[in-house]
Amino acid sequence: MNRFIALAVLLIALPAPAGQITVTGKCRKKLKPDRASLTFNVEFLAPKPADAQKKVNAIAGEITKAFKKMDFKDYELSTSNLSLDEQIVYENNKPRSKGFSASHSMTLTSSEIARVGDAVPTALEAGARSFGGLRVYLSDAAYDKAYQGCLAQATEDAKLKAQKILDGQNKKVGELTELFEGQPSVAIPYAMGGGAMDAQAMSKSAPSIEVRDSTVEAIVTAKFGF
Repeated sequence: MNRFIALAVLLIALPAPAGQITVTGKCRKKLKPDRASLTFNVEFLAPKPADAQKKVNAIAGEITKAFKKMDFKDYELSTSNLSLDEQIVYENNKPRSKGFSASHSMTLTSSEIARVGDAVPTALEAGARSFGGLRVYLSDAAYDKAYQGCLAQATEDAKLKAQKILDGQNKKVGELTELFEGQPSVAIPYAMGGGAMDAQAMSKSAPSIEVRDSTVEAIVTAKFGF
């Protein structure tokens, strides 16, 4: 009998289990893009495939030299496409070869976003036939730095949200017990005055590049005691 009384007293003496609250926190930042890239295309048609490819290689080399002279900051130049095809036309329902068309696409990337547009007349004068595929974006380094900072802000936002909910119960938010990272997202802006155009139309003018902010967002799910 005494054991049952002692157990009852012990149960009464134990503190009530602590409450928990789960909330989400968000952070959204707008940042200026720090990189731009633009693709330039070289094409040449010749009777023999080797001649077509040789000419395209020579033009691509001249464009590369011209870009290096421009001395871009954080400069990168990569080959984005290569092709060689025979051009066939039909006359009186009979196929006839016009020759072989070789093409070479190269993508220029730089942190000097406005100057990427200046590369257009330079490339066209060196022999490029067209350009396009503009990207204005955040570099990986800039995105990672912004996102890490956003995670901390999202966690603080979750704590403030939890406290607002608990205010109605006259309780204080306690320690953070669990934290889950949500799915990050970033909106990439694209904008340009210009596009894939003929060399004669653009050989003396550089298109302007209009820059819009990129949006970096972080979401967390947090559990707090109270």
